[in-house]
Amino acid sequence: MEKLISKLKDEATKGNNDPDVLTDLELSRIRLWELVRQEERAWLQKSRLKWFEAGDRNLKFFHILASTPKMKNCLANLMVGEKCLSDSDKVQNVVECHFRRFYNEVHTLTVDRLECNLSTLNVEAVDSLDHPFLGEEIWSVLKSIDGSKAFGLDGFNMKFLECF
Repeated sequence: MEKLISKLKDEATKGNNDPDVLTDLELSRIRLWELVRQEERAWLQKSRLKWFEAGDRNLKFFHILASTPKMKNCLANLMVGEKCLSDSDKVQNVVECHFRRFYNEVHTLTVDRLECNLSTLNVEAVDSLDHPFLGEEIWSVLKSIDGSKAFGLDGFNMKFLECF
């Protein structure tokens, strides 16, 4: 991948203003960045193993585990009805639609008879729940978050966001 990028850079710097070369260069850079991030994530996840955190120095086992193929949790194809989807964007859209539909369903439980004494909140308790958050409360929560956790779909963790 790096050789291809180097070759495309050379073509672009020679005064070749071919838009296909520039597009290929940009796509190759994006793909290389994705591959590097994939490898970094794989090593980070493997380093979090329980035995590694406990201080086990079984380096041969760690190397064998870390060197195993990385495609175990990858969806190459997905059967939807009679169609086999292999395009990653289509697979992502189908999976996303499925889970959006699943988690947006309203599940209700009908109760014929409820025989328990449920206490209600008094006015002061309700008011204390309704007050706006204070800046100090927000900062204390943000500072207590583990920096290596990613909270959104973009994959950015708190250590990255602390830079801004």
